[in-house]
Amino acid sequence: MGCGCGKKNKGANTNKTTLVGKDGFLVNETPNKKEGPGLLKKALNFGEALVDHVADGMTTVTKLQLSARLAVCTKCPFNKNGNCDKCGCVIATKAKWRSSDCPLEYWPTFKRD
Repeated sequence: MGCGCGKKNKGANTNKTTLVGKDGFLVNETPNKKEGPGLLKKALNFGEALVDHVADGMTTVTKLQLSARLAVCTKCPFNKNGNCDKCGCVIATKAKWRSSDCPLEYWPTFKRD
């Protein structure tokens, strides 16, 4: 299961710099990278997230869990008008899916039923 970004926590990337944003978020950013994924990458990320969601029985999170996830996204520097600038997802949709994760691992974890 994952965020749909296709990374699956493959380990450290030596080309990345760790920064701490003004809101206390750790930001791994590739220098000089254009903002957000392209259209094809967004489609692939969403497709992967959708497959994970269907495989998870299309289970959604509780209202409390959704509120916690959205509270994090509201303050995140990668939230661009309701879209995640890291994976390209529509935050309000993907935050509802139990199988989805934040691509930066910012969402709180909850015990599974």
